Amino acid sequence: MQITLQPEALTPETGSLAYQLFAVDKLAEFAAIGLPQPQAEALVQMQWRGRTLTYANQYPGAEDWTISLEDGTPVGRYLLQKTPQGVRMVDFAILPEWRGQGIGTQVLQQLIHNTATNGAVFSLRVEKNNRALNLYKRLGFTIVSSDEISFEMEWKPERSATTTSTSDAQPGTENLKPEAHITLESGETLDRTFVLDRIFAFLREIGLKVHLAELPEDTFIPGIQIVANGLNVDVDALLYPGDLLHEAGHLAVMLPEHRNLDVPPTGDAGEEIAAIAWSYAAVVHLDLPPEVVFHPHGYRGTSNTLIHGFANGNRPGLPLLWWMGLTTQPTSETPSIYPKMLRWVRETTSPVETEPQHELLHQ
Repeated sequence: MQITLQPEALTPETGSLAYQLFAVDKLAEFAAIGLPQPQAEALVQMQWRGRTLTYANQYPGAEDWTISLEDGTPVGRYLLQKTPQGVRMVDFAILPEWRGQGIGTQVLQQLIHNTATNGAVFSLRVEKNNRALNLYKRLGFTIVSSDEISFEMEWKPERSATTTSTSDAQPGTENLKPEAHITLESGETLDRTFVLDRIFAFLREIGLKVHLAELPEDTFIPGIQIVANGLNVDVDALLYPGDLLHEAGHLAVMLPEHRNLDVPPTGDAGEEIAAIAWSYAAVVHLDLPPEVVFHPHGYRGTSNTLIHGFANGNRPGLPLLWWMGLTTQPTSETPSIYPKMLRWVRETTSPVETEPQHELLHQ
């Protein structure tokens, strides 16, 4: 089952999906104690408006997301707040008729992947009698505190010298040197110079500049520095050639006015996920193995998951490429052309630039 997420405006109106999700369980609780339906509905509406205003005050920057099936059927929603440490799940609900089908697992897996990519902490609070508690534990959340009613839980990315992220600084690489060949999991090797030449030619062909220069040792990714509309590359310090495609992906998916800044901003979480989908399309276009981009030293240990996911239709970030006008959206009659692209670099006005959707991994 394939799921998409779409941002919505948080509203106290009772006609919203968020209200429907809130009311369905509350009305069941009141029915169980024999409260008449009209009184129950009035009480639930009052509680809903109060909670919505409370959330607006406590979490002013929270983002409300609708969870939908591929055909657009809404099945749930969640409310996510960015914090200095990472992200916090404020609210999360699935319609009763869609519970127990792995949808919640898919949503959480994608959010965990996004959190790991950015090296952040994912926190939430869950009542002790909530059956979702076992799901959170299974996905790696740990209890950090509790009260009489609920548990405070956190998911933290693993950090080690051998588990690094292409989208984060790479610890433990200070003494590593580039090798003349790229060794794949199968044992096959690729000539490093051949791979670099193909990537450099491709980036220049799509309009991104490549400057070969000696760089400081403290660059975010060894041997790569993102600059206005291009990359500075120190080939003697570059450990993994595929990192060029990921960093170029950041440039390709950002707005032109950002791309042309002296120091283009790369901290947008949505663009990070879009860059992953972009880099997969690029490596396929270049007829190189996906391992070149999703190498075992990156993505905090999720490289193989990404490789198998993209090969089997689980493509995080793809709907963002649709939204940006970089590839086609599927229709009832025609699949998307992805990993082929309509264009490689985002334009000022995208032909389908509406609300973005984030495609989720299959369970």
